[in-house]
Amino acid sequence: MHGFSGSGKTWLSGQLMGELPAVRVRSDIERKRIHGLAETAASVSGVGKGLYTDSANEDVYTTLCLIAKSVLRAGHDVILDASFLEFRQRERARQTAIDCGAEFLLIEAKASNETLRDRIQQRVERTSYCRFVESLYSHASRRALLTQSQDSQAHRLTLWFARAFWAPM
Repeated sequence: MHGFSGSGKTWLSGQLMGELPAVRVRSDIERKRIHGLAETAASVSGVGKGLYTDSANEDVYTTLCLIAKSVLRAGHDVILDASFLEFRQRERARQTAIDCGAEFLLIEAKASNETLRDRIQQRVERTSYCRFVESLYSHASRRALLTQSQDSQAHRLTLWFARAFWAPM
């Protein structure tokens, strides 16, 4: 999975879990686990601070790939649910799959800026999610465009939600 916060990655990966025999590894949960927090614990870290420093981000993506390697080598499929905004993060995941003899599939979840803002604002209201405007700007500034080879292999879904259904566009 690849995309900004609020683009629908976790929702989509949850839908895939109902259809595929795969293990899902979520970066938000692993980030909290690495820092000794429960899955439902609130993080008061702002963008670039606490759980979201460059070092913490590196630890999370390293952990995701280590878990993926273990799952793949055990003979199971894996879904990595994370933003994967940087080229090197996506490349590391791709190389992990290749090293394990697995196919790598990059699914890019996209949503309009308005939808992203609305969804992140809802997270702020429900939890102690970091300040939403900072989060959007941080993601936009760190996002590396897909390389030509990544772009040709990416499967894009633009998700829109109305009541209880969704549709790829």
